[in-house]
Amino acid sequence: MNLTSLPSCFPPLTRRDRAELRRRGALDNLADEGRISFKEYGKQKIYLARQDQFEIPNIEELNQMKEQNADLQKQPEQQEKTIIDVESEIKSLQSNLTLEQIHEREVNLRMEVADVEVKKVEEKPEERKAVENMLSEKVSQWRKRKRMFKDI
Repeated sequence: MNLTSLPSCFPPLTRRDRAELRRRGALDNLADEGRISFKEYGKQKIYLARQDQFEIPNIEELNQMKEQNADLQKQPEQQEKTIIDVESEIKSLQSNLTLEQIHEREVNLRMEVADVEVKKVEEKPEERKAVENMLSEKVSQWRKRKRMFKDI
């Protein structure tokens, strides 16, 4: 066998494969030391922590831990409520206008009203009558077309 073809026969290990080998080696070392145990199922190894190495807390300690856990879980909820309250207060303060902004807005609105009043055109009764007649004529033509379409 040629030495130059050796790397092509065995591809280099990928980063994932190397990490897997390191994990397996560490678990095997722990099993050799007796800290964990393992069972083999064909090609697979199942590693189990030995339960005798853990301390078993008594009932009082467990209840105390549960109370501490409940208190710790309430703290984020309270903090979220205060954050929501502060954010809503900030939004309300930001939405309020300052006195200067109110005066500017009033001036702008007064200018718009003046422009609208200038542009307002009074309509004459003859023009109104002509527009109404044209509308009624268009509506009657539309109704005729609608009847014709239904008859088809």
